[in-house]
Amino acid sequence: MSTVQRVVYRELGGPEVLKLEPFDLPEPGRGEVQLRILAVGTNRFDALMRRDHYVVAPVFPSAMGNEAVGVVSAVGADVSHVAPGDRVAVLPVVSPVMGTGTYATNANMPAHAVAPAIAELTSAEEAGLWMAALQAWNMMARHDLPAGTWVLVTAATSAVGLMALQMARDLGLRAIATTRRKDAETSLFAGGAAAVIVTRSAGDLAKGVKEITGGAGVGLVIEAVGGDMLTECIGATAQGAHIISYGAQSSPDFKAARVNLPLIALDRRTLTFSELFEVTENAERFAVAKDYIREAVRRGALRPVIDRTFPLTEVQAAHRYLESGSLSGKVVLCATEEAPC
Repeated sequence: MSTVQRVVYRELGGPEVLKLEPFDLPEPGRGEVQLRILAVGTNRFDALMRRDHYVVAPVFPSAMGNEAVGVVSAVGADVSHVAPGDRVAVLPVVSPVMGTGTYATNANMPAHAVAPAIAELTSAEEAGLWMAALQAWNMMARHDLPAGTWVLVTAATSAVGLMALQMARDLGLRAIATTRRKDAETSLFAGGAAAVIVTRSAGDLAKGVKEITGGAGVGLVIEAVGGDMLTECIGATAQGAHIISYGAQSSPDFKAARVNLPLIALDRRTLTFSELFEVTENAERFAVAKDYIREAVRRGALRPVIDRTFPLTEVQAAHRYLESGSLSGKVVLCATEEAPC
């Protein structure tokens, strides 16, 4: 057993409840891998969780995090696919907390969630890759769309949105990105968008989609906002379109998010709620997704966008920024001072 540090919280609240504290980390058990953490991917549900606005309530004291990159320091019995000294990624196969928590200097993780790191990415980049890429793949690969199909991606500056734009381009689809930020247009075009709609008021989206598609509408919607935005997106689709919701950014409490729309709006359309674990809990789909993501990264088709990095010691500041609504891409925590993560 060794004394390390990890982030915990013992009450609900804002970023101020997060504390970096000493923790007695046991030796890895059977089927576990012990890591020295280099970089940690943060996610919106981390912030929702500490406010009890996520679908799972925290149990105090609660650790945090399920996505990271680190170096193997020890392995338990029955672990053979990685060895001490290997740089590895922690894949988000469990939500919301993996093992002893990835918001830490060191951690024990289940071996099935640990995979060799991708050499072409820095530790910070890969810490920001897997949650967004797996979620985007789950939605983009769900339907066999013909090349040239228009795809609408809302909240396109989010980590998942940016990954969906890149995947759309890689799959021969044409993505329309939506954002409330005029200053994000250039980066969205560079990131794979064929068109960008800056939404300032009701009706902007439907009008913009109609102009871009020549009145045809889109064949797929990747929707993260919920509420009125979801309803407006449905109105921008073609017959036979698929609308896939994966978030509710318009609702501060995810548990309270609701869909309110006339049933006729879904005439000859499908509406699905997507969660990442549809992939990670299906061994065959998970293997296909991982192979595609690794291969696409290696040939330069996918690259995670890291908005900012923070030292693990500044986790409160990182979460304030995470909740600010102004980020483009991923917020990553650096857990080591040995080199830039």
